[in-house]
Amino acid sequence: MTGGACATAHDASEHAEAPGGASHSHHEKKHDWQSDAFANTYDSSESVRANARNVSASLLRRLPECENAAFNERRAVIIDVGAGPGHALLTLAPYATALISVDYSQPMAWLFKSNAEDAGPHVSERAHAVIHDFESETQQQVIDKLVALSPDVAQADVTICVMVAHHAKHLDALHAMLCAITKPRGTIVYFDKEPGDSVPGHTDHAIVDQDMLERKGVHHAHGFSRHTMKELVERHGGTVLYADTEFTFDFGRSGRDHNILAVYARNKA
Repeated sequence: MTGGACATAHDASEHAEAPGGASHSHHEKKHDWQSDAFANTYDSSESVRANARNVSASLLRRLPECENAAFNERRAVIIDVGAGPGHALLTLAPYATALISVDYSQPMAWLFKSNAEDAGPHVSERAHAVIHDFESETQQQVIDKLVALSPDVAQADVTICVMVAHHAKHLDALHAMLCAITKPRGTIVYFDKEPGDSVPGHTDHAIVDQDMLERKGVHHAHGFSRHTMKELVERHGGTVLYADTEFTFDFGRSGRDHNILAVYARNKA
């Protein structure tokens, strides 16, 4: 798949309807994600880039062990749900024929395309974006948007979902969407917080204002256990290939580092 086969990230975002809903790691008011100023500040944050490097290192280390032929043969369609500026996704360019950001923020889609262009035409021609409202739009709508890019990218060989799950009001609905946009026996990868996981010396979520967090789109403030994620994957017919604490995640202004659980799963056949 090359850039000629479907719209660029900039093209896709220009023609998308106004999105809404949270899909990123920071716990900001929803409208903040729609501003160019916030997107640029987020992208320039060293903590954001450091965290992306941690995610990338895990992906490059673990994905070759997942027996995913398309990835190992460097011909994978890779979708990043909640990609933001797309640093981790772009790291996987050598393994991909298409790199697709699915995000609700138009400014983030533009940043993703800009970062892809900075990586050179050999990357930018494979970089595409879909704007999707995670709260109000349906699973079928995101599938239709992927098909509109090109039927060749309607399902991914590898789908990654970084620090998005704790924003999902209904975790099963999120996972069902990931399964639907991932090929049978394709690879689904989560990175998210583990419960009770603050690194010593930092303040934990011992006491939280859940109503306040939910207003900011945080529905699972304490994160997810390995058991919870294993049950989730198996409930949808998949198989967990690897699940363990992978690194710590810097939440920047919150003043907390959290242990991050990485879950690599095989989609149902």
